[in-house]
Amino acid sequence: MLLQRAWLPHLSNHLRRYAKKSRVDIKPVMAASKRMVHQEILHYVNPFARINVKSDVFLRIQPADVHQYTSGDVFIAQLVGGQVKNSNVSLDVKVADEDKVVNVVVKKLTEQASQLECHLHIPVRSDVSVDAKGSVRVEGVQSELLQVKAKEGILTKNIKATHINLYSENGNINCMGTLLGKITQIESHNGNISMDKLQGDSLNCSTKAGSIVTDCCYVENSKFQTQTGRLELKNVHKSSQVHVHQSAELNMTGVHGNLQITTKGGSLNVQLSELVGSNKIDAENLLEEAIIHISQAIEQDLHIEVTAPEVKLETELEHVAHALNESKNKFVLSNPNTNRLDVSSTGAKGVRLGKQSWSDMMRHKLQAIGTDLP
Repeated sequence: MLLQRAWLPHLSNHLRRYAKKSRVDIKPVMAASKRMVHQEILHYVNPFARINVKSDVFLRIQPADVHQYTSGDVFIAQLVGGQVKNSNVSLDVKVADEDKVVNVVVKKLTEQASQLECHLHIPVRSDVSVDAKGSVRVEGVQSELLQVKAKEGILTKNIKATHINLYSENGNINCMGTLLGKITQIESHNGNISMDKLQGDSLNCSTKAGSIVTDCCYVENSKFQTQTGRLELKNVHKSSQVHVHQSAELNMTGVHGNLQITTKGGSLNVQLSELVGSNKIDAENLLEEAIIHISQAIEQDLHIEVTAPEVKLETELEHVAHALNESKNKFVLSNPNTNRLDVSSTGAKGVRLGKQSWSDMMRHKLQAIGTDLP
């Protein structure tokens, strides 16, 4: 069933009512203060409907208020903006396949910039697929699919979905709160990627020139890759792969699990807290010395081999200087344990091996649970 309103500024104070529906007479949520709802469309759909959206303007998607719409089957589309006399944006909504598919088209009618935004309030379990020319914000979705392709920025907040695919051509991707996906792919060609807390089974995150920053990653198998963008990866757990395909700055702290690093150039600074299995760091053509700090547990429990034009030990590791050969280009700290760390660097300035301090380890642990230290 379709309920639609067209809004004009001089009628903004007119009494607004919805026609009664057989099940219940519901008054949809009104727009935020200081913004006008210029058009609004309401449908009752399948709670697991697929929402397909094509939008030329800023798009915001969030669940409809479950306290007001307790049946969980309401869909509301709004064009929201300031006092616009002549709107240059059209909103079209079509429902198909027995209310299981909702197709939304938001189209600019002229080339001039628009003050209007599209806000969608959807069933919380709806699948979402978006193709946008502007920016997109999605929050609170819990579904099988979240797929967003945007030319500009993407922002998500507290998302849970089986399949998550976020792609931005020119904008930044910012994942606030928790992003939990069984299979997650995040890619930005020219923008940066920032993620708060990542969970799930599989993650592939990549940029060309943009940076990738994580606060906490608990994904079973994660992969981070860039050509020339900065990588700032904090509190990375489980199994992780990191690839720098050309030259970039790579910083990792609070690494727990299994780690594979391949970098073709730039700089490398990693702090390793706990490693299992066979771990490898392969660095080529670094501009500066590779800096690797290991924990007490790694020193005691892993077989460690480091090969480079020059291997330097910081003061905290002078007690294992016997593991360094006379040429000081190979370090072998033998351990019968099957867990091992192999480091290879071809950069002329070599590798500096040091010890991760207790305070650093505690800082990373507290940051992982959301507690900041100065």
